[in-house]
Amino acid sequence: MSGIGSNVPLLIASAKPVKKMILTFENFNNSLGIGNTDPIEVGWIGEQKLFFNYRVYSLTENTGKLLHHTWLLEKKKGEENAK
Repeated sequence: MSGIGSNVPLLIASAKPVKKMILTFENFNNSLGIGNTDPIEVGWIGEQKLFFNYRVYSLTENTGKLLHHTWLLEKKKGEENAK
């Protein structure tokens, strides 16, 4: 079972009513990087879906982390090659 208190990587996203999101990363301690393979839908901006893609790198458990991330916005309806 994954979650806080285990050694399994976990990302918790919580939306706040003031147009704010808090991302909490737990147990990301792999030098090869840990992250998602498919973008995660995390919300909306207007009528477009907002997605998040990430990878976290760590040399050791006690050093700082490197976060590579990308925010993706669904193309507007009617745009060429819309998702």
